[in-house]
Amino acid sequence: MDKYFSAFYSGWHVMYRIFGIKMKFQLRPKHIDTVNIVTDPRAGIGNRLFGLINVLSYFTPREINIFWDTKNWVSAKLNEIFDIKTNTIINEFEKIEEVQNIKAKNSILIYGPSCALKTLKNENISLKYNEIPKEAIEYFNNFFQNVKPSKQVSERIKNYDKTYDYALQIRNNKDWQSFNRNENLELFFDKLKAMPDNSKIFLSAMNTEVSKAFKDRFGSKIVELENKNYNSMIDAVSDLYLLSRAKSAVYSFGSTFGELAFWLNGAKQKVEIIGSDENWNG
Repeated sequence: MDKYFSAFYSGWHVMYRIFGIKMKFQLRPKHIDTVNIVTDPRAGIGNRLFGLINVLSYFTPREINIFWDTKNWVSAKLNEIFDIKTNTIINEFEKIEEVQNIKAKNSILIYGPSCALKTLKNENISLKYNEIPKEAIEYFNNFFQNVKPSKQVSERIKNYDKTYDYALQIRNNKDWQSFNRNENLELFFDKLKAMPDNSKIFLSAMNTEVSKAFKDRFGSKIVELENKNYNSMIDAVSDLYLLSRAKSAVYSFGSTFGELAFWLNGAKQKVEIIGSDENWNG
């Protein structure tokens, strides 16, 4: 029968092939005992966490088996950067075949689960920030409040302030430049100029060039993770939790990194977004 029929779960859809004809349907919420996940190797930390939260929300699984690719953008295992408190058993595998070959009753295999947060009523709240309905915030906070930093991350941030006036996340980097997604830094500079002189601003940048540009212009206003390794996932997730400590935030348009910090804050931050997709080419 496999010669004539196959089913393939990708993103938030199931694709059927029946006698050579392809059909695509959106996945609907329902209980599934075991969900096997293969993460998209191109996906960043925010996209992967949102995909995992969606799986927990949509399928209330008893067990999740996940291949969390560490050979590309995200170079650390899930359990090295997060400690997720949940009744669902989460097993992490180092080889994609180990997850693909798991056979269990009432199970599915999903490739790159959707990172766009959706309520069970199919309401898309991805990147909506302060426009998210209260009931949706309460619902998803039940998941995000149980996403804790790993021991390594907790150790890295233990000596930093518990609160900041502003969180500032700049997504500009070489990978986004190739798609013309980097924003003019002057847009961010203008926003910071309007902040009080005594403001404490925690900065999360992707490289030393951006970091230096802000430190040179705003000096002691800017707080950054000391001796930051811009290629370290421990340091990247440390940035997430420090960003989440701010009362207000300025985040790069389209970045799920800032969005994840917002949720780790309990969705209480007042958020301003810099940039648009007007010039994006991918």
